[in-house]
Amino acid sequence: MRKLLSVCDEYGKGFSIKFNAMKFKWLAVVPRKRRRLSSELDFCQFPVGGYHVDRVSSFVHLGHIIRTIMA
Repeated sequence: MRKLLSVCDEYGKGFSIKFNAMKFKWLAVVPRKRRRLSSELDFCQFPVGGYHVDRVSSFVHLGHIIRTIMA
């Protein structure tokens, strides 16, 4: 994920595009057998445009609520 966002930032610099980290969110879907790992994901940070992307437990996409259970 960090690599992909880094590519986006580099592309943006080359074409004068600014990405707004406030509009980015990330959601982790963790299998039941590995729910204990979910809390370790709290320490993951993904930068874009010089800011960190927020982790969420749900978001709305085209009127549909996308959510996961966070341990």
